[in-house]
Amino acid sequence: MASIVTEASAVICLRALAKRTMVNVYGTLMLYGNEKGLFAHAHTNKWEGWVRLSCETMSTLAVQMCDVRALAKAIGGKHPPSSLVVGGDNIAIGGAVLGTRPIPTQDIVAAPEVSGDTIHVRCDAMLQALDSTSYAMSVDDGRLALCGVFVDTRDCALNVVATDGRRMVARYLGPYFGQAAGRFIPSDIVWILRETLSVEPCGEGVALSGDVVVTPRMTFNTHTNHHNYPDYRQVLPNGTHTRSLAVDRTLMLDAAREAQRNRLSDGALVIAPRDDSAITLTCEHWSKTMSGLCVNLPDAVAVNPRYLIDTLKAQDAGVITLRFDSEHPVTSPIDIVGEPGLRTVIMPIRVGPVA
Repeated sequence: MASIVTEASAVICLRALAKRTMVNVYGTLMLYGNEKGLFAHAHTNKWEGWVRLSCETMSTLAVQMCDVRALAKAIGGKHPPSSLVVGGDNIAIGGAVLGTRPIPTQDIVAAPEVSGDTIHVRCDAMLQALDSTSYAMSVDDGRLALCGVFVDTRDCALNVVATDGRRMVARYLGPYFGQAAGRFIPSDIVWILRETLSVEPCGEGVALSGDVVVTPRMTFNTHTNHHNYPDYRQVLPNGTHTRSLAVDRTLMLDAAREAQRNRLSDGALVIAPRDDSAITLTCEHWSKTMSGLCVNLPDAVAVNPRYLIDTLKAQDAGVITLRFDSEHPVTSPIDIVGEPGLRTVIMPIRVGPVA
């Protein structure tokens, strides 16, 4: 018995699952059918994921293990195949035919169900939150506690937070009066959600309960039940940031990109006031003057230009404001605000006097 998967969203979800499984050394992917439909199950040493490929009853389909790298290659690219055929001893995708091998049915692991206190977020709202915060996730495997985003439910508010220890960004999603504790979503699952939520029904939602993350078509087990995310609220400014710089976001983004292109090493981007309505940007042998509204701006503050670029790209605002601590403006975290509901903090870089 064969199953033909024709839904584009199913193929896109399978592609995303295979791509992230492939980058894990111990990643495997199997296909199985039951009375609920046809499923793909990915297993890694960090997480598990399931995607429902078809609702057609597939109780007679033998469990099959496929080459995840070959599968990712066959359905990769900007224009994935419109359909795939699963059945017998192979998977037909476009012009490619991938061989499979049977495995014992007892190795089937069904997707977990959502139970207990649950956080619900609309798919489009979650996608927006992940797109505007995930750039700040850590990529250092030595800091696994930061390799992902944290969905925070404290203080009667729902926030999606990411940090790598040198910058932090939080997206406010709205009030929350439920009982569920905050949930951590590992970076691999974040990338899959960013690629697949755009094809999920906008009216549907993402559910988070315990280790389980569920979308209309996919299910994940994050295996992070005992995860302890640092209290990011401790680095948020508490009213002492009275110095500020307001600039046009697009102009500042263009200037930061120019500085990044012209720096020869890991030099910092130094921001210094020229007068109350202009600033000078300096990075190694490059410099530029641009307009900006300065309020008690310190003589010079240095930042990582790449961090500034990432922050400005994520903002959807005409004007952004950089706020500095009144007593320690050069060494304290810089608070960056612009788009309502999006809060960013970056650490400055210590440098010597600027010539």
